[in-house]
Amino acid sequence: MKDNQKLLYQQDIHAPKGFKLEGMNDLYVQKANRRILGLPINYLVWMHHAGEKRYEQQKFIDKKERKTIKFDHRIEKANDPRKKASIQYRKQRKIDVLNGKIDNGNLFMQWGEPATVFDSTQVLVSADRINNFLFSKGYFLAKTNSETNEYKRRVSVTYIISPGNRYYYDTISYDIEDSLVSRLLFFHRTEDLIKKGDGFDQDKLSKERERVDALMKDNGYYDFSRQYIHFDIDTSYKSKHKIALRVDIRNPAKRDFHKVFTIDSVIFTTDAGTNPSSPDETRKSKVVNDITFQYFKHEYSTKILSQRVFLSTHGSYSRAKTFNTQRQLVNLDVFKFVNINYDTTGGKFIANIFASPLDRFSWSNEAGLTVSQGFPGPYLSTNLKKRNLFGGLEVFEIGGRFGFEGVASATSTGNFYKSTEASANASITFPQFLLPLKSAVAMGFGKFNPRTKLVTSYTYTDRPEYNRNITNFSHTYSWENSKRTNFSFTLANLNIIRSKLDPAFEALLLDLQQNQGNNLINSFKPSFVSSMIFALTWNPKNYGNTQKSSYYIRFQAESGGTFLGLYTPKIITKE
Repeated sequence: MKDNQKLLYQQDIHAPKGFKLEGMNDLYVQKANRRILGLPINYLVWMHHAGEKRYEQQKFIDKKERKTIKFDHRIEKANDPRKKASIQYRKQRKIDVLNGKIDNGNLFMQWGEPATVFDSTQVLVSADRINNFLFSKGYFLAKTNSETNEYKRRVSVTYIISPGNRYYYDTISYDIEDSLVSRLLFFHRTEDLIKKGDGFDQDKLSKERERVDALMKDNGYYDFSRQYIHFDIDTSYKSKHKIALRVDIRNPAKRDFHKVFTIDSVIFTTDAGTNPSSPDETRKSKVVNDITFQYFKHEYSTKILSQRVFLSTHGSYSRAKTFNTQRQLVNLDVFKFVNINYDTTGGKFIANIFASPLDRFSWSNEAGLTVSQGFPGPYLSTNLKKRNLFGGLEVFEIGGRFGFEGVASATSTGNFYKSTEASANASITFPQFLLPLKSAVAMGFGKFNPRTKLVTSYTYTDRPEYNRNITNFSHTYSWENSKRTNFSFTLANLNIIRSKLDPAFEALLLDLQQNQGNNLINSFKPSFVSSMIFALTWNPKNYGNTQKSSYYIRFQAESGGTFLGLYTPKIITKE
C-alpha cells in the first residue's frame, strides 16, 4: 500500500435490539481481509504481497509468445489431422495456464488476497445497498448512517441502521380475467406463500410468482409466462404501516383466455444421433402404451421404457412430468443424453423425446499404492460395464482387485511378510422389480424409479497367520418416492466365511480367550452370516451441492440370522 492509503480492517452493522441481521453482512461493497481467529493477522494479505514481490508479468507474456510460436510451428508441420488436434489441445492447455498467471499472478498471489484499501466512496454505496435490502423486506422508511474510525494504518466502519416500522399485508385480493385460471388457483390456495398478516418481502413475492408459474405449467398451460403475473401494492391503505395487495393475472395480448395444451402424440426416438447402416434405411415405428417408438434397430425394451415416460397422449402438458420423464430415463444409465421438446406446428401439440445411446461397453482400470498397517504395496483394479445385457435395459458389471503389502506378523517380532488380497465381483441391475406384477401395476411403479440389483462377490486374503475367503450374495430392491427420499430393501444378504489358521496364531487366539476373555477368535471361525436390511435416505438439502450447506439422514434396520441353518462351514487348520 502507498503511504496515504489505509487498510479496511473491520465492518459492523449496529441495529436496534432484537432486529435480525440475517443476510446483511453480504451487502458490503468492499470486503475486509480475512484474519486468524479475529486477531490482527492478515495472513492471506502477507501471502499475496510475498508473491507480488517476486512476480514479473512481462516474463509470462514473453513465455506465452514463445510457446505460441513453438506450437504453431509444430501444428504447421504435422500432416496427420489427429496429430494436429493433439498438438492444438496441448497448446491450449499451456496457454490457459500462462493466461491464468498473467491475469491472476503466481500461485502465492492466487492463494492470497490483495490488501483491501479503504475507499470512502464505497461506504456510501454499501449504505445504499443496506437501505435497499431493508426496503425489500418491508422497512420502507429505513435509514442507514455510517461511522468511520481511523487508526495509524487501519480503518473500521460501523453502519447504524434505523429500520422503522415494517409494513404488513392487511388485505390480499385477486384480479384474474380467465375464470379457469381463477378456479385452478382457488383449488391450490393452501399453497399460497403470501398470507394476510405477513410482512412485506420482495423475495417471497418472487417465489410466489414462480410458484404460480409452475402451477400453471403443470396443468397444461404450456405458453404461460411469469410476465402475466403482477403484484399491485397500495401503502396508502386505511391502517398505518399496512398494505393492500392485489394479485393480477392478465390474459395474453391476442387472446382473452389462457390456452390449455393437450398432447396429441408422444414420439420417442431411442437412437437419436445414430447414423443408418445404409443411405436408404429409415427408422421403424412401434406403438406401446400410446407412445410411438422410432429406431433403426430394436435394441431396448419399449415396455420398460414406456414405464419411465409420464407424458400421455390426450393428457395435458406438465412441466413437472416432462422433467421427471427426462430424469428417470437418464437414471437408466443407458442413454448419453435425453432431450424433450414440443412441436406446435400444424395445429398439433407433439411431445418429442430424443435419447442418444451410451456405448454398450465401458472399461475402467486403476492402479496405485495402498497401506493399511505396514509397508505400502501396489494394487490393480479393473471394472467392465455392459449396458442393456438382455435387451431389457439391464446393466451388468464385473470387476476385480488385486494387491499386496508388507505387514508385521502377529506371532513373531521383527519380521515383515507379504499380505495378499484379491477380490472379484459381479452385479446386474434390472430397471424394475423382479416380482410377478401385472402390467398396470408395473406402469404405476415406474414413477418410483424401481430397481432390482443382484450382486455376488468373492474376497481372498492371505496373511502369515491365516487364509480367509468370503463369498457374498445379495438381492436388493430400491426405489424413491421423490428426489429427496430413497429406499432400499435387501431381501437376502448372504456371506460364507471360511478361514485356515496358522497353529501358532490359533494358539495365541485361544490363549487370549481363556486368559483375557478376548473373543477375537470368533471372527476367524468359519461361519454363515445372513441378514435382511431396510434402509432409508433422506436428502432434503441436496447433499453434495457446492452452493450452500446441506446434510442427509440415513436410517437402517437389519435383521441378522434370517437364513440360519441353510449352510454350515467346516473348520480348517493350516498344516
